[in-house]
Amino acid sequence: MIVLLAQLAPWDKIQEFTKFSGGKPIGINDFSVDDFIIAKIGRGIDLLRIVKIEDRGEDETILLVDPRKENDSLAEEDNELKFVLHKASVEDLEKNQKKFESKNELLEKCDSLIKKYKLQMKLVDVMVSYDGGRITFAFTANSRVDFRNLVRDLAKEFHKSIRLRQLGKRQELELKGDMGPCGNSLCCFSFLKKLGNVGTELIFDQQIAHRGIDRLSGVCGRLKCCLLYEEDQYKEIIDKMPSINSIVDTIKGKGRVVSRQILKQIITVELEDKGLVDFPLDQIKLINPSNENEKN
Repeated sequence: MIVLLAQLAPWDKIQEFTKFSGGKPIGINDFSVDDFIIAKIGRGIDLLRIVKIEDRGEDETILLVDPRKENDSLAEEDNELKFVLHKASVEDLEKNQKKFESKNELLEKCDSLIKKYKLQMKLVDVMVSYDGGRITFAFTANSRVDFRNLVRDLAKEFHKSIRLRQLGKRQELELKGDMGPCGNSLCCFSFLKKLGNVGTELIFDQQIAHRGIDRLSGVCGRLKCCLLYEEDQYKEIIDKMPSINSIVDTIKGKGRVVSRQILKQIITVELEDKGLVDFPLDQIKLINPSNENEKN
């Protein structure tokens, strides 16, 4: 089963498509990544860019409806069948481009209503659907926002279906860009389009927790994405090292591992009569693998 993963905008959710209009399955050679498609989504028609194509095999079942979205404002739309109408033509792209001419007007009107209702939210972007029936405003906010009055007024003003999508700080920076602490353009804006899972375990693997969370956080306030760049190398070294509290054999006798210097590949061992002694990794031997349960 061939699945197209496509987006209306870089900040919008990824939609999945498996069929053309009429139910014909999509073939592996029908489209390429970065092609634009015209697709039916719920009650509307959109122009989307293909970001990925997956071959999930014959027996894969695609979950078209996320059960966690039962109360979401988009649940009704998600429950509708989605299918591709055709590959976008030059005329389709030109038609869609004309909608950007009114982008500033849409943002200014929405911003004025945000100020009217004193809502704690910041507009980031706006997109108009290909068929012109829906306007989607993207915004950021530090907390939950009650924008019901805003949506009502926007619908009256533009006579369109209105959708508001809240973005995280990281998504905003991916879209707008900024300068990182290193002095270069943010990775997520310039080239890093797929963010990995940047968790706190990385700072312990790389033994930099002592630097403090402020120095390890990026402009978005989360851990820097660049911590991922060398993580595989750290993991490779860590996997070769005995864990803390392991009993090892050294040229000076048996002892217990009390600390490790990952990059230097130095193991600090507590010997019975000689105290703490540092050994290169290749000069020690693990003699009780059963204690390998504390990777630090």
